[in-house]
Amino acid sequence: MKITPGSPLSLTPAAPGWWVKLPGIRDHSRIVAWAVIVLSHLEDGTTFTGIEPVFFYEGTAYTESQWLKDFKPEDGIEVIEP
Repeated sequence: MKITPGSPLSLTPAAPGWWVKLPGIRDHSRIVAWAVIVLSHLEDGTTFTGIEPVFFYEGTAYTESQWLKDFKPEDGIEVIEP
């Protein structure tokens, strides 16, 4: 089965204190979860994954890759550790 790159496979809650700084946005957004995301896959079905933060922006939950795809900023997001 092929899974679209950017699709979340699983989520786990984030510990308190993790934030993202979004380019061009003054406020920080709290990271609420971590998602295992499909990065790419091979023809034989091998899937490559990564871990991305999940956060809310204007009432919608985003992963890092989805936010970058939707808003196309010049710079990426910054993850702020506790």
